[in-house]
Amino acid sequence: ANPCGDDFSAYPESAAPTPTWAVTAGEWKVVAGELVGQNSGTGAWAPTGVVTGSESWKDYRLSLRFKVQETGGDHRDGAWIGFRYVSVDTCYTLSFQGGLLLQKTIDGRSGGDTAQLAKAPWTNDGDWHEAEITAQGGHIVVRVDGRQVFDVVDDDFLGVGPIPAGGVCLSARKWEGSPRDTVVMFDDVKVEML
Repeated sequence: ANPCGDDFSAYPESAAPTPTWAVTAGEWKVVAGELVGQNSGTGAWAPTGVVTGSESWKDYRLSLRFKVQETGGDHRDGAWIGFRYVSVDTCYTLSFQGGLLLQKTIDGRSGGDTAQLAKAPWTNDGDWHEAEITAQGGHIVVRVDGRQVFDVVDDDFLGVGPIPAGGVCLSARKWEGSPRDTVVMFDDVKVEML
């Protein structure tokens, strides 16, 4: 089953992608069949922006394309992708910032800057990239541009079991003190149940 497949071609030009996606923060509009997000702000080490899906989504593969056009200036500004997204206080986050980070936030608690489920080098080049996240139970596999970068098991990270289910959040993360805009484009979002 494929509960979500969105290439953003069905929305009016310059409109928000509603009702499929709920806007929680920032400015979102569809431009030439691509979703453009700007200045989504920050959560508790979790994304804010546009949200879709439900808490009934358990094991799934999320794939999408993204392009970071501009970052605000803070080392954490960039494309943030929330999965098993219950709220800004409970979800997993894959963030493309000063590095590639896999985070867990549960009930507002996270590892912050110091402790992540996984971390890898990442430098924004302004090009389109593909991300694929597979979450089955506590097992999370992340591929970027077809290359596996993370294969981890959430074995009670932060002293709590894996986040069992939730939707998807896309974010153009911008810290409130950043001097410039963060602008991220997204396209071809697909969620396949496993």
